[in-house]
Amino acid sequence: MKLKLKFLAYLALTPAIFAMASCAGLEEQSASRFSVDKINVDLISSGQLSSGEPATISVVANKGYEIVSDSDWLSVDKPQGKGRVVVSVLAEKYSSGPGRSGVLTISSEGRENKVTVKQTATPFPAFGYVYFADDFSWLKPYISAYNEKNANPIGDSVKDQSSGANAPNIHSVMPELIEDLNARGYVELNPGASVLYLQDAYFKFGKTSNHNGLILPALNLKATSEEATDVELSFDWCAHGTGAGNIDKVAIMVDVVSGPGEVILPNGEKSKQSIAFDTTQKKGEYKWMKVTVNLTGVTSDTRFSIRPAKMYAEGAPDQQRWHLDNINIVKVPAL
Repeated sequence: MKLKLKFLAYLALTPAIFAMASCAGLEEQSASRFSVDKINVDLISSGQLSSGEPATISVVANKGYEIVSDSDWLSVDKPQGKGRVVVSVLAEKYSSGPGRSGVLTISSEGRENKVTVKQTATPFPAFGYVYFADDFSWLKPYISAYNEKNANPIGDSVKDQSSGANAPNIHSVMPELIEDLNARGYVELNPGASVLYLQDAYFKFGKTSNHNGLILPALNLKATSEEATDVELSFDWCAHGTGAGNIDKVAIMVDVVSGPGEVILPNGEKSKQSIAFDTTQKKGEYKWMKVTVNLTGVTSDTRFSIRPAKMYAEGAPDQQRWHLDNINIVKVPAL
């Protein structure tokens, strides 16, 4: 009986022994976990990224890490730590000179990674700074809510190569989306016509004899401590077409509708209006076309629009329907 009890006791302890062995094995294995998410960091004069955001490095070191800088002007907020840690890169301001570089050495358990940090005298905001970007992904909740209640889901004319893709009139079925659009700083050029439609996930404008465009939100230059700036505006557009495949005779242009600022035309002259950008679509073809426009002297009071070039012209085509997506406004060198 005693032998049997001892054997049973051994069986009861066996899982615990194996569990302890397994934990020890996992602990030993986890000791080798050490990684750093980048090897280069580029900073501007202020010590920030060109986007204006702080630079960070993600470190994973289950047995702990240590960070050492080889430069007096360069440091981090967490020189030591353990586990998964997001470390902020700290650099003193650098207002003049050809640029400088330093190295952060991150070590853990005899292993090390080096991160090279370069800093220029470029002031904030740097060229390429994004003042505004909208891919209209914020429309997705409205699309999902509509699709849940309707058998015919919202379509994608460009992707589906179809003039008949479902595009509900926002004014009729989604007044709350109009409120959201206005709250984001957008203004319809022809709201009274109620010809703004929702696609997946972008906007469609106009119907026969009723044309529409969009005034973009004003730039917040107070956030960058600028009085004026030069920018590049880019967006994707596509002309709509008939059921027979005929593409609408619509071209798109950019207007400075209020405030300072002018468009730089291809010949170098300045104007309140851009050239007209014609569609290159063939019959029955739907495709996104990118437009790029440079504007100079833009302030927080400047408003510019994207619209059909012949929206207000006498004798203009009745059908000037079009689609809009992926708006971006970035800082460029002085024009």
